[in-house]
Amino acid sequence: MRFSTLHCHTVYSDGKNTIDEMIRAAVEKNFRTIGFSDHGPITIPCSCNMKSEDFPAYRDEIRTAAERYRSLIDVRFGLECDWLKECQPIEYYDAYPTDYRIGSVHFVKCGEEWLPIDKSAELQIEIAERYYNGDRYAMVLDYYSHVGEMTAAGGFDILGHIDLVCKFNENNALFDEESDLFEKPVSRILEAAADNRIAVEINTGAIGRGYRTRPYPSPRILRLCAAHRLPIYLNSDAHTTAALDAGYLDAVRYLRENGCEKNLITLC
Repeated sequence: MRFSTLHCHTVYSDGKNTIDEMIRAAVEKNFRTIGFSDHGPITIPCSCNMKSEDFPAYRDEIRTAAERYRSLIDVRFGLECDWLKECQPIEYYDAYPTDYRIGSVHFVKCGEEWLPIDKSAELQIEIAERYYNGDRYAMVLDYYSHVGEMTAAGGFDILGHIDLVCKFNENNALFDEESDLFEKPVSRILEAAADNRIAVEINTGAIGRGYRTRPYPSPRILRLCAAHRLPIYLNSDAHTTAALDAGYLDAVRYLRENGCEKNLITLC
């Protein structure tokens, strides 16, 4: 089986390798397609995101590489677009046109602060204690409310790591991912995705970075994706060449076990 990814990062944002290095690694791994989706410019301070002045170079380097490697691999040009409630809608990225967009939530608004939900387990615990009276479930529900508003607004093609808030929750270390509390908000997110023709991804990024042994999203969310007949892309969210296909074989089995194998989009 030949694999692909539409979600990976380079030195233009928080990746460790260049565009050329990522493409050559993908060719060596016999990938059909590699799509670049570095973190786009953002209106709050964050060292992980591309600077707006670097976008033209990013675009031109991908376009040049696509032509150079076209006999070996399909190279696509995308962007991971952050949703910042009341501050930065997806339309903000109209100034940065690409072939496709991944819409993602990495921050929750706590008071007047935007705090990253995926930086560390320690920060998640601190956020819950400081802003949610120690209620980690309230924090997770707030995260899903951000994802829900983004998905209802639309304007992007792929919903990125829908349950990123579970990044540090291996074996339910912080909260129960299968709690019934999450079913309704997640169902609403997936209904909005279906209405707006947004695909979801099975994302192995946390496996590649050593945080989890299972991809996003959870089994319950995958089963809901199947119920809504949502298209699914297998994406590695790789930040290094080594992680381009991290967990892929397990992810295919995981899709099959949760009734989503037929939803998988094969790029060619």
